[in-house]
Amino acid sequence: MFTMHGIVMVFFFLIPSIPATLGNSLAPLMIGARDLAFPKINLLSWYLFSIGGLFMLGCIIGGGADTGWTFCTPYSSVFARTNVVLAVVAIFIAGSSSILTGLNLVVTIHKLRAPGMGWLRLPLFLWSLCATSIIQLLGTELMFFGGLFIAFTAYRIRYRDAFVHGGKHLKMELGRSTPRCCSPARLPSP
Repeated sequence: MFTMHGIVMVFFFLIPSIPATLGNSLAPLMIGARDLAFPKINLLSWYLFSIGGLFMLGCIIGGGADTGWTFCTPYSSVFARTNVVLAVVAIFIAGSSSILTGLNLVVTIHKLRAPGMGWLRLPLFLWSLCATSIIQLLGTELMFFGGLFIAFTAYRIRYRDAFVHGGKHLKMELGRSTPRCCSPARLPSP
């Protein structure tokens, strides 16, 4: 249950809390707009978030996932005997909600400002909200692909893995990630 608590708190509270709740209500008031740029996308975002929450509730009722909220690959793919894929699907749906909310807030802040309100007159909250929305737009897709590869591995669907197919150059570069001056062979003895 520690895993499920972490998943729910990170993906269903921390990530969508500030942009979805405070952003949807305060951003139009602070820039002088009547509503967000796309109210129907805002409603779709809420529906997707609710559907993702229902999927996560189904995962919790079905026994949960025992991989940790980070979904580390050996525990979440080959050795998983719990509802890892259902949790990944729930995060996938909630992440698409975050993408739609971020897109809506970025467009609202950029296009619906009151006349005379330039970028330097925006409140600091709107600057941080715009930066958070851009990070959500850029980062959630990476989370999508990570979850997709976890689901592929859990269902034993083959995909191109750099370590298996021609990844010797990648392995060599990862092996050289420590600076040569700090390798154990070159450190002075005490």
